[in-house]
Amino acid sequence: FAAPREFIDAGDRVVVLGEQEGKVKESGETYKNRWVHVFTMKDGRISSFRNFICHWAGDLDLPPIKWQS
Repeated sequence: FAAPREFIDAGDRVVVLGEQEGKVKESGETYKNRWVHVFTMKDGRISSFRNFICHWAGDLDLPPIKWQS
């Protein structure tokens, strides 16, 4: 599953912070990662999208994050 955790309004940009976890079908291994989506808006529409995924050794032991509410 993938879940957005925080939305940041930055004028003509919207930044979304989230987490994802799942299982690799072939190996059965589970994984967790964090991601950032950056949307650039123009005239009320998405004009650009960038995706960043955080991977590091020990993906299953992600350091805790205190999400803003």
